[in-house]
Amino acid sequence: MRYFIFTILFIIPCISNSQVKDSTKVGTVAGIIKDSVNGFPLQSVTITVYKKADSALIDFQLSNNSGEFSFPSLPLATPLIFSFTYVGFKPNSALVNIDTISRKYDLKNILLSRGQEMLEGVVVEAVVPIRMNGDTLEINPAAFKLDENAVVEDMLRRVPGVTMWGDGTITVNGKKVNNVYVDGKKFFSGDPAIATQNLPKNAIEKVQVYQEIDYSKDKIDELPTDSLLTMNIKLKADNRKGFLER
Repeated sequence: MRYFIFTILFIIPCISNSQVKDSTKVGTVAGIIKDSVNGFPLQSVTITVYKKADSALIDFQLSNNSGEFSFPSLPLATPLIFSFTYVGFKPNSALVNIDTISRKYDLKNILLSRGQEMLEGVVVEAVVPIRMNGDTLEINPAAFKLDENAVVEDMLRRVPGVTMWGDGTITVNGKKVNNVYVDGKKFFSGDPAIATQNLPKNAIEKVQVYQEIDYSKDKIDELPTDSLLTMNIKLKADNRKGFLER
C-alpha cells in the first residue's frame, strides 16, 4: 500500500521537447484545467500536443497543482491538436493555430467532466505518452518513436523531469529513484543501469514511478522523507521469459 500523494512530485515543469530552435518561429500556448462541476483546478492532467495533419507528437506535460500548463516552444501557423486526458474524466481536446504576429494563444479554462466516454469529431491516432494513474506516474513507450535498437534509457531521456546520470543514477524532478524493478523484481544484480541500458524499448509495456514506505527507518511518520522513489519497468507479456531472474 502506498501512503503518499505521488502527484506532488510530478508537478512537471514546462519543459519543451520541440525540435524548433529559432525563437522567432515559435509560439506559446497556456491555460488552466478545471473540473467542470465545481471549477476546482485539476493537477497532473496529461496535456499532449499533436500536429493535426499527421497526428505527429509535438510535446507533452502534466498540469501543475494549480491546473496550469504552458508550452513555450510550439510552431507557428500550424494547426495543432491539444488533447487533455485524466483518469476518471472524459477526455477533451482543442484545435489551436498560433498567430505569427502575437505568437501567443491563451486557452483560458479547459473544463473536464467526470466519466470515461470518448470524444467524437477529433481523432488522434497517437498514444498518450504519460499519465497519472492514482499516485503512480505511467510512461507509455509506444508514444516515443525511436530507433528499433533503442533501450529503456533512450526513452527515459525524452521524458520531461527525468534525468539519466552518467553513473547510472536516475532522478525524477530532482528526487533520486532508489529502486528499479522489472515486473516488480530486481533485475539481475539490481543495478538500475543494467536494466535501463539493456532492456529494449520495444519490449516494454509501460514504466511506472511511485513511492514506497522506507521500512529501513525505525519510526515511520508517513512523511515524504520516509518514502523511497521506485521505478518499475513492466514488460509486455510475450517478452517476459528470459529477462527476469529465476
